[in-house]
Amino acid sequence: MTPLISFRSQLFVANNIDHCFYGKGADDLVFPYQVKQVHGTSIVEASSADGRQQADGIYTTKPQVKIAVKTADCLPILCVADGFGAAIHAGWRGLFAGILNNAIELLLANGGNLMTALWAIGPAISVDNYQVGDDFLVASRDLALTDRQTDSCHQRRTVGSFWDLPLSAKFALINLGVPVSQIDTLNICTSDNRLHSYRRDKQAVGANWSYLELGANDG
Repeated sequence: MTPLISFRSQLFVANNIDHCFYGKGADDLVFPYQVKQVHGTSIVEASSADGRQQADGIYTTKPQVKIAVKTADCLPILCVADGFGAAIHAGWRGLFAGILNNAIELLLANGGNLMTALWAIGPAISVDNYQVGDDFLVASRDLALTDRQTDSCHQRRTVGSFWDLPLSAKFALINLGVPVSQIDTLNICTSDNRLHSYRRDKQAVGANWSYLELGANDG
């Protein structure tokens, strides 16, 4: 039996937020609210997340509602603000297409304060293992990073181009008005054997689950 691997955001821990980023060993865990992830930008309310709804994020405004997404190289992103919580699966397509914009719109629509919202970017493919092509670089323009930010995310090497997906998500949040002090990036690569990785395991890949549960006083 594979031992359960787990990671946590120190920012969330410091604020007593119930959450976890799971690696291997989480296959038997049960999360009642799930979506059919399609690399898009939709985020649905937990009561609609019955596993058949096509979306890449779940949000809730209720305590003791555990929301979760699964990843296997893509970004798991958790957010908590003023009685609002969201769990987001962000591959490059969803990230570039604006899933974080949608998350912030929902946060604000539900009474959240962008200045005090907390964000955690969990284990994902790192820049050292994420080689990309020209089509990816063209698509990345939709994220509207500054030239300096793009240069930080795009590493040119003799064997090709590599991209820092977690860093680009952090820059996207900053550009949307999130204070840098409110963002925690775990900087753990899914190439780590404690985690599932689609690039490493292909069709045999499992799922890294990430969950969030609001407490009565969160926010």
